[in-house]
Amino acid sequence: MKRLFILGAGASRELSFNIRIIDRGATKTVRDIPHKEIGPLSSGYFYYTNKLYNSLKKDLQIVFEVKVSDILMKYIKKYYKCNFNGNIDKEDLLQKEEVSKKVNIEKLYIFLKNKILEDGKNAKNLPINRWDVDLYMAEINLLEYIHTSLSRLSYYCTSNNYKILSKYITNKGGNIISFNWDILFEEAMMATGKWSPKDGYVINFKEIIYKNEEDKRKKMINEINSNNFILKPHGSINWYNKNGKMNEQILHIQLNPNLRSGNFGLLERLENNCYSSIVPPGAKEKISSELWNKMKCLLEQ
Repeated sequence: MKRLFILGAGASRELSFNIRIIDRGATKTVRDIPHKEIGPLSSGYFYYTNKLYNSLKKDLQIVFEVKVSDILMKYIKKYYKCNFNGNIDKEDLLQKEEVSKKVNIEKLYIFLKNKILEDGKNAKNLPINRWDVDLYMAEINLLEYIHTSLSRLSYYCTSNNYKILSKYITNKGGNIISFNWDILFEEAMMATGKWSPKDGYVINFKEIIYKNEEDKRKKMINEINSNNFILKPHGSINWYNKNGKMNEQILHIQLNPNLRSGNFGLLERLENNCYSSIVPPGAKEKISSELWNKMKCLLEQ
């Protein structure tokens, strides 16, 4: 019987990151910096993300920001008031761990979704200018924040623990169900030379977008047949869809081992109707029926 590994939310947290600095004009990594830090959890996600990036900026001396928009903050305050009958500001959210831990991004997403559903029920009796446009923008801003922060993490960090696990799985066999949106584990699997995202996700992607033309010309992805499946029922930061069509997934990939797969600029380079396919738990959207059916079969076996 094949092994089945389940990577729960938070598997990418207690890790020793090996940060690679890339010289944009070179083809090789410039230097490796051993770096120990924690990744974000669903509860306290904003605090832990802010802490991680402040640490990365200090060590790497690079300039980037992952911002909580004013519109998103407006609804975080409503969420906090509704659930804890208190007030919270942006400084509390980003810098006070115990306060920030009360804001669970998955529950926050469900809170926004439920308010949108209520808004939709009432919309029939309201003129269009009475709809709460900020509410819809808050949902988009939350997904963008998650997508951007995890893409940055996948760009600058690797996981030694995942390197060990990926070698074990590719040598001994087994499939993986992952509830993580980041792609740290997939990068470790790709590095073994025995796994490809093209067939390793159990999804028939409608389109594959390569990070650079060199990878596209080499067609390296066609040379690998994956024997291990990685199933991600909540989606992944390298999956996209157009016009909200979850049954038509687009894969973004790079294959040059000297570059990273972080894709934080991809949405700006694609058409405006392209969206990140990450689905927080509790949402009713399904990424792909074939993925869920395969996961059901593996669990039954």
